[in-house]
Amino acid sequence: AVTTHTSNAVKLLGTVDYPYLEGLKNFDVLFKRTTQTVQSAVAEGDQSKLADVQQIATDANTTIKKLAVLDGHQSSASKLGTAYQAYVSAATAAAKSMLDPKAAAGGNALTDMQNTQKSLETLLNGELAAASSSVQNRLATSSQGLHRVMLANTASAVIIIAVLLLGAALLLRAITRELGAEPEQLRKVMGRI
Repeated sequence: AVTTHTSNAVKLLGTVDYPYLEGLKNFDVLFKRTTQTVQSAVAEGDQSKLADVQQIATDANTTIKKLAVLDGHQSSASKLGTAYQAYVSAATAAAKSMLDPKAAAGGNALTDMQNTQKSLETLLNGELAAASSSVQNRLATSSQGLHRVMLANTASAVIIIAVLLLGAALLLRAITRELGAEPEQLRKVMGRI
């Protein structure tokens, strides 16, 4: 039972928990790149950089899809994807309104961008903290399980050695009885001969 529990913990660590944490870190990098690219487009007055935002968004959506297939993370990945899409839409609209003074969105677009960015940051930071905690807990469970397995193996080895020593002692005793005397008496007899 201990071995099975430990094996399952290690398996989940390698197939779910750690890949989810790494995927979230990758998504976080893409989210930050999105923000930096939008800021760069506005700062440089280069609306063509907004096409780069769409490419980053495609990469981020691919990452979200990979997260969604990990057992138990479909809902959280969906929430992250929805929040990210809302942010990209708001950020793009805000950037376009700043790059083109004739655009009608103006102040609302900037407020929407800030609100969606804050919402996504909060959601992502919560997921990163939970995923990191999950990995740490799974590592602790695996470590405890391995320790228990080692103790069980050590106890088994001690018991086997004790049984073998007892068997050897009983065997020697049976042999000496067959010879008809105790070993000390046999030595004295052999010494006289």
